[in-house]
Amino acid sequence: SDRNFIPLLDNWLAALSKIDIKNILIIALDDQSYLSFQERKIPTMLIKPEGRNAILQSKTAIVYYLLQSGFDVLFSDADAIWRKDCREILRQVAYQEHDVLFSQAFGLPKTIVELRGFCLCSGFYLIRNRPQNRSFLQAWLSYQTEYPNYCDQVSLNVFLHENVSEWSIPERQLMSFEELHPEKTPPNGNEKLAYCYSPHPITSRIEVGKDSISIAVLPFKQFRRGHSKADEDPYMVHIGSGGDVAKKIAEIKKNKPVVWH
Repeated sequence: SDRNFIPLLDNWLAALSKIDIKNILIIALDDQSYLSFQERKIPTMLIKPEGRNAILQSKTAIVYYLLQSGFDVLFSDADAIWRKDCREILRQVAYQEHDVLFSQAFGLPKTIVELRGFCLCSGFYLIRNRPQNRSFLQAWLSYQTEYPNYCDQVSLNVFLHENVSEWSIPERQLMSFEELHPEKTPPNGNEKLAYCYSPHPITSRIEVGKDSISIAVLPFKQFRRGHSKADEDPYMVHIGSGGDVAKKIAEIKKNKPVVWH
């Protein structure tokens, strides 16, 4: 968070306080946001990367640092707003077998979305404190170094695309652009693009050196990217909508069920 994102982060913190989650670390990008959270006695780390991609890539480096320090790490963007305790589903036996769990998106990189109908979102993911996951993060970080013009999400998906042969998609389901973004007009050429999701985890494995890592993509309707419907009950809603904080908050306030706290 920088100083402009403080209202958005306050909303994220309010959501976490409702489910009594206190073991958090905020990454501050300027002195004003750092002091704001320090004064409230919220654990905060100050970094000052320059440029959007450097900020996004630094997320992965911090997760790697925490992993090396012995933690399981659940990374959450400030606009990935928790409606319920996301740890409930991540602790279930069916999910424990997976080393890394990512939420699902349909945005960047567009070429990969067109190929397989989805991509992995780097704005909400869990990586467990297991030796093989250090290899996974090292490889992801090396892609970010090799391709400095890629954001963290693009480098992640390119890395996986080049190293994962197939994904297991149980009960494959499709939706149109209109279903995914009822509030938007489809861009030219995307009217017939089918987005793929499943009510169950989409899974695969990746080999990194001598390590084999199990990857799962969380069920889209429970860990939602974009607005959820009034009759849905997701654990988390990740609105997105770019870097304009006022626009982002306006989009969050439109969501039903409520995610603005």
